[in-house]
Amino acid sequence: MTTRPTVRAANGLVASGHPLATSAGLAALREGGNAADAAVAAAAVCAVVMPHRTSIGGDMFALIYDARSRDVTAYNGSGAAPHALEPETFGGAFPARGAAVATVPGLIAGLADLVGDHGRLGFDRALAPAIGYAENGFPVTRLLAEAMAAEGERLAEDEAAVQVFGPRGRWPGVGEMLQQPDLADALQAIARDGADAFYRGDLGERFATAIASIGGAIDRADLAAHRTERPEPLALNYRGLRLFGQPPVSQGHILLEELAIIEGIDVRSLE
Repeated sequence: MTTRPTVRAANGLVASGHPLATSAGLAALREGGNAADAAVAAAAVCAVVMPHRTSIGGDMFALIYDARSRDVTAYNGSGAAPHALEPETFGGAFPARGAAVATVPGLIAGLADLVGDHGRLGFDRALAPAIGYAENGFPVTRLLAEAMAAEGERLAEDEAAVQVFGPRGRWPGVGEMLQQPDLADALQAIARDGADAFYRGDLGERFATAIASIGGAIDRADLAAHRTERPEPLALNYRGLRLFGQPPVSQGHILLEELAIIEGIDVRSLE
């Protein structure tokens, strides 16, 4: 088993799922931004360079601590199910995947609200690195190449996916550049007009039309009704520490439950 070395820094740290995202977060800090700016910049880049894991069509959850006020705020950036769906829509066979079960994407609004509430640099600055990688391209990682190869048969069923990820007539290999110009255009519109570009603008209308064409139920009314929730975070006293976590619908509460269970156990004595 291998481990990575402990990283320490005097002024700030950024951890993410991709080096380019980490770099974007560090750049935000160097430009005078704070943790919110860095987190949003990194998350936006992840939505471009890790399409096998996340996208602007996903959700977000965040916990942020304000050192001045000593307040902890939870952000629930997950969307509701479309209003057109009813409990009996799927009967007893709820599908595991597909547009029919897609919920309103909450990531864009969540990132905009997070940086708007706590950031210093603005949403447009936070999205700039992501726009650059979408427009100019980025080198495909081994994990992304393997994911596209593994899911190639399913991706090939989606004409739009083929246009985006397989313009050469095949899925890209490790180190090849992947450009996403349409995604760059969408991010530029969001940077210019804010989250409303997606939830209440032309971009949202195009999204609703596209998802309806593949069996989805999200419409413009669902998008316009979306708001980021700020629920009361869960808190736990654990061995002299005060720990915070996300309440449901996030799964963050599971860690707090596990810690509460083992608090009375001498973990070091266990083999």
